[in-house]
Amino acid sequence: ITAPTMTTAQKITAVRDYIGNTTVYSDGAAAHTPDGPILYGYGQCDGYSSAFKCYMDLLGIPCQVVSSPYMDHAWNRVVVDGVPLEVDVTYDDYILYVDDVVVDHPLDHSHLLITSAQMIDQHIISDFGSLDADIVIGPDGSMSATWYE
Repeated sequence: ITAPTMTTAQKITAVRDYIGNTTVYSDGAAAHTPDGPILYGYGQCDGYSSAFKCYMDLLGIPCQVVSSPYMDHAWNRVVVDGVPLEVDVTYDDYILYVDDVVVDHPLDHSHLLITSAQMIDQHIISDFGSLDADIVIGPDGSMSATWYE
């Protein structure tokens, strides 16, 4: 998936694309674990994000799984050159339906290596309709949130 000559951002993108190209968003016994995407080719957001973290751990790239019970969603935060950035593998691997038929599509990179502020603006607000949370972005770019229903 990666090569030693790649930059950190290139490695992150390669892993993200690999997971997106080999994983189908689906439910199943392993969908919520890293085994789903890595071993069986299917998963849901917590499976996608935990599989992504496994690869980042192998590459020595700082990564954490970020989850929101309010949104019932999980994604990742990585550190590139000392800067924390957000990656949502699930949302970049969306399913496109035309007349109830799944249509193949290119991978979307709109949720790849974006800042916490961009994640809040274009992902949380745009994709979930509103920001029902108290969110604090620290000087180091870290994000903490208290979600409200």
